[in-house]
Amino acid sequence: LSSTGAFQAFIFIIFATYQKRRFYGGNLIFRGHFNATGDETAVNLTVQGGFAFGYSAFLNGVFLGSNQGSATVSVTTDVWPFPNGALRAGDNVVTVIQGE
Repeated sequence: LSSTGAFQAFIFIIFATYQKRRFYGGNLIFRGHFNATGDETAVNLTVQGGFAFGYSAFLNGVFLGSNQGSATVSVTTDVWPFPNGALRAGDNVVTVIQGE
C-alpha cells in the first residue's frame, strides 16, 4: 500500500525529453500493459514533459483524470483511482496522452 492507501498496480514513469532537444512533435501517446489480480485500486503516474505541459490518463478507455501542469513545474506525480468496473481480470491498458 502506498502512503495514500491505494494499491499501486505499477509506477508508470514517462521521461519526455523532446523539449530539451528542441524537438516539438505535438501530442504524445504512451500505453502500458499490466495483468491485474483484482486487488488493484489505483495507478501512480509520474510524468515529465517540460514546463506547462498537461496530460490525461485512461484505463481501458475509461477516463481517470488530467493534470494541466504548471508554468514552474516540469514533472508531476498523481495517483488516479480506478472507477468501478474499469479494471479487468488479466490484461489492462493505461494510456497517457501528453500535450506540450
